[in-house]
Amino acid sequence: MPIWAEVYFEAVFQEECPPRVRDLIVANADDVVSALKCTRLRHMGRRARLTLYLRERIDAGTVPFALPALLTPEEQAYYLQGTFFNTAIVQMSEGMAHLGMALATHPDLQDALRADPTDVDLLDRILDETLRVYPLFGIAHRITSADIVLDGSGAVIPRGSVVLFNYAEFQHAALPDGARFDPDHFKHHTAAQLNHIPFGITANRPCPARGIAPLSMRVVAASLVSRFQLSTSAGHTRSLPNRGPVLLTSVDHRVPRLRLALMWVRDRCEDVTRSLTQLVLGTYMVLDARRLKLCQTYFH
Repeated sequence: MPIWAEVYFEAVFQEECPPRVRDLIVANADDVVSALKCTRLRHMGRRARLTLYLRERIDAGTVPFALPALLTPEEQAYYLQGTFFNTAIVQMSEGMAHLGMALATHPDLQDALRADPTDVDLLDRILDETLRVYPLFGIAHRITSADIVLDGSGAVIPRGSVVLFNYAEFQHAALPDGARFDPDHFKHHTAAQLNHIPFGITANRPCPARGIAPLSMRVVAASLVSRFQLSTSAGHTRSLPNRGPVLLTSVDHRVPRLRLALMWVRDRCEDVTRSLTQLVLGTYMVLDARRLKLCQTYFH
């Protein structure tokens, strides 16, 4: 997260990110992703402090591009925070964690990339396969704007319904072994044949990060593999509640097996304690949401 905080701060403000501001961005992003994984409750003060900083930059006129004029200064701060200093930080960090875990569990792919650093096609296939097997979004929620008639059955989903879309299930369904990681899937099939939609559907409302995210991840991954051996003994799941721990060892040194053994023990122990934490906090979040009824317009 600190890496991506600095990257996107420089992208937005065209200047080096001060350590204090980097810490503000990371604290907010870490708080968001921890709450999403039900490992901690939200601390809205962290969000508020970052919002205040962005509002001060907007009021001072130090944002080097025009913000949407239809938004109030407060809304412009939320726009910057939500787009660049929340979603971008969380998703790029999680995407690189998945990519690092995928490479760490396939040393043969690391060797192939080091043997031919110019093989961009292989790196792209590894990246695409990572996002296919481990999509960053699990379940997407959408509210229907019109009645939808289902083919075949004639059943109707009425306007105003909340529909859920399972990205992982959809992307895995295209192959008999769809949950298995194998970059060669993209040698023999097109993205359409693999149900590969990591950034949404272009004809509908694709994620604007589709232009910069793969390029950024490719650059970081190439740099990591050229300098380090990536290894892990931790579990790799789509939700990644363990944050994807990967051991980086210089390519000139042996991988410390004892460190990997300790990582395995710690990961398995944390699986137990984390599950209990998620049960308690997840239950609390659901009960609190029912009490607040913030979505009562759509959930009755």
